[in-house]
Amino acid sequence: MKIIKISPENVFIGTDDGQVLQIKKTDIDFEPKVGMEVEKYTSNDEIIITPKVVVSEQENEKKNQEDFFKEAIGKGIVVNVDNSNSNRFEQVPTPIQESRKVVNKVTYVLLAIFLGTFGLHKFYAGKTGAGICYLIFCCTIVPTIISFFEGISACFQPADRRGNIIV
Repeated sequence: MKIIKISPENVFIGTDDGQVLQIKKTDIDFEPKVGMEVEKYTSNDEIIITPKVVVSEQENEKKNQEDFFKEAIGKGIVVNVDNSNSNRFEQVPTPIQESRKVVNKVTYVLLAIFLGTFGLHKFYAGKTGAGICYLIFCCTIVPTIISFFEGISACFQPADRRGNIIV
């Protein structure tokens, strides 16, 4: 139903079946405009007219995307869904995963396997504290073993289109 005409005292509403309803302007709780879609409700002998809330496809899609992002943020990672950068990882500062970093997979794996004893893969990932620990204990075999397994586990992480992973 649409408002088809407005006079100083009345509002004329065209119904879907071709009839015209005439309602007093004082009986409407909103500012009527010609072309506005409305809904009609009846209660006993009273007619109630309300503006129809029209949700466009864009607004509906935006709400769905907002729900998706709220859920993804709770998990700690948001993947940008913009078509120009469709697989870019974006960090979300959550307490659980605030130390996670985006790095190039090949570079990280090579640094972890070959120079992991000195913690270079940790410095590359921006984890300076861990890198310093690796440097302090580099004379033992412990950092070598740990970095080897970190490099192997990074090999099995799926990378985005740019070859990046999150560590």
